[in-house]
Amino acid sequence: MSKKYLLRLSEISSENRDKVGGKALNLGILYNKGFMIPKGFVVTTDAYVKFLKENSLDTWLNEKLREINFEDPNSVENFAKKVSELFEKAKLPYEVVEEIKVEYYDSGFSSVAVRSSATSEDYITESFAGLMETFLNVRSFEELIECIKRCFASLWSVRSITYMFRKGISPLRVKMAVIVQEMVDARCAGVLFTVDPVSLDFSKAVVESSFGLGESVVSGEVIPDRFVVERKQSRKSISFRILSREIGEKKVITIFSNQPSWSGVEHVKVIEDKGDLPSLSNREILSLAEIGVRVEKCFEYPQDIEWAIDKNGNIFVLQSRPITTLPKVEEDDIVWSRGYSDDYWNDTVSPLFFELLGDHNLRRR
Repeated sequence: MSKKYLLRLSEISSENRDKVGGKALNLGILYNKGFMIPKGFVVTTDAYVKFLKENSLDTWLNEKLREINFEDPNSVENFAKKVSELFEKAKLPYEVVEEIKVEYYDSGFSSVAVRSSATSEDYITESFAGLMETFLNVRSFEELIECIKRCFASLWSVRSITYMFRKGISPLRVKMAVIVQEMVDARCAGVLFTVDPVSLDFSKAVVESSFGLGESVVSGEVIPDRFVVERKQSRKSISFRILSREIGEKKVITIFSNQPSWSGVEHVKVIEDKGDLPSLSNREILSLAEIGVRVEKCFEYPQDIEWAIDKNGNIFVLQSRPITTLPKVEEDDIVWSRGYSDDYWNDTVSPLFFELLGDHNLRRR
């Protein structure tokens, strides 16, 4: 059956941003580059547009958005609350539901993660990080349908529309897609910054990690382990060295929940003394740093990567987005000159000398 409202990750290309949103586009690109990405599919923005139209929500949103006073928190909150109520009562179009049903049952997934992917999300200038809904350990088709509607509604949450207002983005011009992926039963998980986000040192990557699902790290439930890795680039190869290890207080672990809950996960106390152990081996830390360099190369920009390692030691990339806190460099402020080299090397330069010092001293400063 041909699909009008779904795309598998393997079918996504750079031309699909308007259909799958920024987060899904990045995952699709990485999937097709051979990275380990959990299998799944995307409910496209065409489904979102059809959902709005068939429930007359597009007209309602267009009218009511003009009435919001963004200087009044109550006005924004009342609007977002009403949107949530309307989206919850609305029905996904029959054709969309049928396509999802076929793909979901054919996949054979016992548990899925459901993530929002807006068309303005995960840009270098606009990240929307943490503003849209994500649901973990969704275990039934009925739950999946409700989670998709909640992802649609999260585009209109207080935090989302306030963020867009401050950025000068009209929510009416943003569309929402939804990623549905097989859950990774993680032994440990966390985040990887391909550039140190504090010192802004481009030669260092930072890995933050904890036992169990990565929700404990991104939500701040634990003080994660923190590893700093140095990377050295030569003309022919790249090497990695662990510079520092900080073992955090990992007092809880996030696991799959068997209780009825929209979160799908629960935080439980770590077995005594386990929280004081490192959550990653040296080999895993270095492997993550190497994966980070390859991901960064794909997008030609430093990345903030969420990852998970399953009980068999497989490393999965769960999402990747640009680091948006890097300082902007204006081209007019850059002076390209060979003056430093002329002063530093005032004699014949041998190939060995250049190999040792050339790359370092010719870096863009």
